[in-house]
This record gives sequence, structure tokens and C-alpha cells, in this order.
Amino acid sequence: MESQSFVMLLWLLGALFAGFFVPVRRARTLVQVNRAINALVYGLLLLIGFSLAKQDALGAQLADIGARAALLFACILGVNLPAMMALDRWHPWRRPLHAAQGAGAKIRLTGTLLQMASMLVGLALGALTPRAWQAPEALITCVLVALIALVGVQLRASGVRLRQVFLHRRGLELAAVFTVSTLAGGLLFALVSGAHWALGLALASGFGWYSLSSVVLSTTHGPLWSGVAFLNDMGREFFALLFIPLLMRRTPSAAVGTGGVTTMDFTLPVIQHSGGAEATLLAISFGFQVNLLSPMLLVFFASWK
Repeated sequence: MESQSFVMLLWLLGALFAGFFVPVRRARTLVQVNRAINALVYGLLLLIGFSLAKQDALGAQLADIGARAALLFACILGVNLPAMMALDRWHPWRRPLHAAQGAGAKIRLTGTLLQMASMLVGLALGALTPRAWQAPEALITCVLVALIALVGVQLRASGVRLRQVFLHRRGLELAAVFTVSTLAGGLLFALVSGAHWALGLALASGFGWYSLSSVVLSTTHGPLWSGVAFLNDMGREFFALLFIPLLMRRTPSAAVGTGGVTTMDFTLPVIQHSGGAEATLLAISFGFQVNLLSPMLLVFFASWK
């Protein structure tokens, strides 16, 4: 699982890198790129909704783990979100003027509704079709890679340099605040629930990576805590998809960071659409760092007995 996710990360970074080397000399071409990005955003959200509807039900375990997952989610988000909002308040992020050139730099209610409608249509299609019908992973990967490549084209056209992705000051700051506050939320959960402190840190270290956290916790702590990790990280993804457009205007760092590791994939379309090119750059820089941190922290704390 970890190797597959790492390969995906390399694919996305490769697509972004390739996009940076595609010159855009005509304004009309950039308009077409922005339209293509919007189309891919809606298509990707539809596919994501379809895939989420096909997730195996947790069955009888759901009643046992629901309360713990809700408490974990509240503890983590209750510390994590205010910390990122405080970062925006005490150290405001001054976005360059060229950030406004990206598609969806201004939050439009219509666009938000269309995004949610795309996901709901996908969820409905997934629920109504036979369980055996799955969204081809290769198709989702291709759409996502195409989207990232076009984002690279858009960023270059907006005057962004490649080194800004890897040495993005705000990305480093946000990753630090996100990591520390999320782990603090995990410790709070351990204190309130009576769980071992290392287990609390392990549950928090998923950073929204439910496919990874559930597998690791299943191996080290059994199905109960695996289910808690799964629901908690899945909850972060749903929360991010719903609230990123609402947070973007006043607290852009919190809007980007609330998705955790999903800023490199599932929540990236919403970030791109509601925050534009500069928010996308921050999401990729932040997402790159937390995607590297999550597996290391998760395995370390989960193995602590």
C-alpha cells in the first residue's frame, strides 16, 4: 500500500514537472487550459463519488467504533483547525497578484454547488449500480495526472517557478503547524478516551490517508482501531470537500491544510477551483511534505508498544 501511494506521488510530481515545461504564449490558449481544468475537476469529483459509494461497509463493527471515531475526529479537528486559522490570523499569507489569474480565484456559489452535485451524482451512480461495477483506478489516475499536468501549465503561465513548489515558505509553515496540531489532537484523544498515548498519535498520523492508516492499525492494533482510523480519516476528507470553499476566502491556509494528505489528490480539485493557481501551489507543496511524513510517523507510533 505504501509503495503504491509513493508511486502515485511520483506520477503526480512528474506530471506537474512536465506541465511546467509547456509554454503558453497566447491568452486564448490559457483560457482553453482553464476550461479543460474545470472539466477535469467535475469529472474527477464524479469518479471520486462513484468510488466512495463502492467502499465496503464496516457492518457490525460500525456501532462499536462510531463513537470512538467521532471523538477522535472532534479532538483532532478541534485542535488542528483553530491552529491553522491562527496561523492565518497572526501571520497572514500575502498571495501574489498573479494568483487571481487561476480559474476559480473567487468563490462562486454556483461552482461550489456544481462540484457537490458532481460528487452526489457519482455517489448516486455508485449506489445504484451493482457492487461489482467499480470505477477503473487507471481512469481516475489518468484524469488526476492530466489535471496536475494542466495545473503545471497554468502555474507557469501565471509566473510561478518550479523551485517554489519544493521551497514554498508558506507550505513549510503550514506543514509544521498542521503536523504538530494534529498530533496534539491525537494526544488529547488518548487522554480523554484512556487509550495509550502512542495509539492516539498513531491514529492522528494518518493525516487523512484512510487507506494507509486502516491497514497499518489493523496489523498492529486489530480491526476495532483500524475501523476508527478509517472513519476518522474518511471524515477529514468529507469535511475538507464540504468546507474548503467556505474557508478559502478568510483563512486560505486552513482551507488548504484541512484536507491533510488529500491535498495532493482528492481535495486538490476543490482547492484549485476555489483558490486558484497560488492556492494550488501551496496545496502541492504542503501535500508533498505531509505525504512523506504520514507513513513514517504512522508506522513509528503504531509499532510502539
